Amino acid sequence: MVILPPSVLFMAFFTEGNLLGNVTVHVNDTVNLTCTAKNVKPAPDFLFYKYRPAHNTTEQITENIYPAVVSPASSAADELLLIVSKSLSIVALTTDDDESQIICQAVHAGLQIGDPAGRTSTQLSVEFKPIVKSNWPAKLEYVSGTSVTILCYARGNPAPEFTWMKDNRTFQNGAVLSISEIEESDQGRYTCVAFNKYGLDRSDDVPVIVIDTVNAGLILAMVIVAIVVMVVVVATAFLVAKNRVCFKQKDKMTVTAPPLKRFKCLCLG
Repeated sequence: MVILPPSVLFMAFFTEGNLLGNVTVHVNDTVNLTCTAKNVKPAPDFLFYKYRPAHNTTEQITENIYPAVVSPASSAADELLLIVSKSLSIVALTTDDDESQIICQAVHAGLQIGDPAGRTSTQLSVEFKPIVKSNWPAKLEYVSGTSVTILCYARGNPAPEFTWMKDNRTFQNGAVLSISEIEESDQGRYTCVAFNKYGLDRSDDVPVIVIDTVNAGLILAMVIVAIVVMVVVVATAFLVAKNRVCFKQKDKMTVTAPPLKRFKCLCLG
């Protein structure tokens, strides 16, 4: 018997018909995929895998796979060529499934596992509303006159648009909040809003505090004074402690011992 390797195609079936290539669906939806091998004998089996580029992981799909459908294609000499199809359903798609590749691998006597000739894939585009990710501190402090740049990041499909709000009023459009020279009037609570056709998401409010230049200098001077006072206190405590040790050593000396030879500590008082 002549063994003919399969020509493998991937089709995504919807209520309105079928589509070849990449598949666009909404989060929580179910997608039905069919892998077809044409002009092949004997009939191959199929293995399905899901590759997630974001996590760089590949896992075999073993659930919701339906029995193969075999039909004649054409006859060549005395041998009958076949068309073999196998379908699967991927249910409750999540945001992690976005940009995932669904791989179909034909298992056939004329192919090695992983042979590109028996492998095809389709990419999932899972659409969902934005999810804002923010890891800013509880408050942001800036000295008056300095430049400010704060980046807002959000996942979403389609790609989200951004607006920055200040005290619940539109302040600036775009993912980057940029203030060239911040001043007291810029002080307030800032919020990043990301949106697409499926909805929006908001970051936590970020209090931005503006410190006047004069106050900033005063704070710096106070910090320096505090450091100097701390150094003086530590040095004084060290000398007092050393002096106490010296007196103890002096008390233990014999009367006949020359003080300068047996007692070399510098004692206060």
